[in-house]
Amino acid sequence: MTGVVGGPPVTKELLEVSNTFSTSGDQTLIAAPTTQSRIVITHIVIQNTTTTSATFLLKRGSTQFFAMLCEVQGKGIAWRLDAGREYRLPPKTALVLNLSAAVAFNVTIWYFLE
Repeated sequence: MTGVVGGPPVTKELLEVSNTFSTSGDQTLIAAPTTQSRIVITHIVIQNTTTTSATFLLKRGSTQFFAMLCEVQGKGIAWRLDAGREYRLPPKTALVLNLSAAVAFNVTIWYFLE
């Protein structure tokens, strides 16, 4: 990922987590950085792959910041957060997914650490 923030171009290593999650309750998508670093999310794709209705929550640590009910197969979100408008978690905080039921959701997150 490359961007300009008041100076020369800066290159950040773009990381990815991509998996199918199907356990109800909290599941850590990205572990909390051990340094003062923070997770900066650039893309989020989450999709219900079943015909069973379920709600997913996204949390920064234990604090919810997004919720969506996915009533049908294929429902979900696909967000691209432009440079300068990425979602920044607090330092040393994990990104957590919570599923209301044990149904399969495909999840892909692109992010970098700063």
